Amino acid sequence: MMRYLAILLFAFISPFVKGENTKDVIDRYTEKIVSYECLYATYNFAILDKNGGTKFAIDGEFFSQGDMFLVKTYFSDIYCNGEYKALYDKSVSEVAVVGHNKYDANISDNPFAVLKNGPYAYTYDDVAEVTDEGGIPCYKVVLRPKSESADHTSVYVVVSQADYSVKSICYISRSGDMFKADIKSISEAGRKEPSFFEFDAAKFPDVVVNDLR
Repeated sequence: MMRYLAILLFAFISPFVKGENTKDVIDRYTEKIVSYECLYATYNFAILDKNGGTKFAIDGEFFSQGDMFLVKTYFSDIYCNGEYKALYDKSVSEVAVVGHNKYDANISDNPFAVLKNGPYAYTYDDVAEVTDEGGIPCYKVVLRPKSESADHTSVYVVVSQADYSVKSICYISRSGDMFKADIKSISEAGRKEPSFFEFDAAKFPDVVVNDLR
């Protein structure tokens, strides 16, 4: 009798706990991210010390289409056409062209890549944490890099319980500093031509381009 009661109880409560399973949460927010032809996000990026104090903060924009992406801030832009990256440092009017590995999970490569490569580049607990972001009920997924050479010990992704939209991403570096992106908005930007994700030197004749590949 107790066995049947346990089965009935599980059947009753399972709809309320569904989605707290970490794999379910990852699948849901990944499905949402890849549904955009070209994803456009606005965010605030901050570097925090071990005690949560702000060391640096800046607003930015992010475009993502397949393996291509573009990160724009007041100080610098990062163009990636899926094969290589062009790092444009506006303060010194220089561009460094470097190789690109879409499987690289490091912060400096593409901090938003975790939204797509989490399932295979990281390990995670079975159950996602229940938390809130600005009063919004959320799930917090804590990911730990499989690569021993990763420049971070963990990264967490916070998504809304209501629609699995991403609210924040935070990397914990090996030094203990936190690199956090608070997402202001995510929307459809419409499919772009590949040239949109490439630095056009002709438009910036005064910029020095250094090919470091």
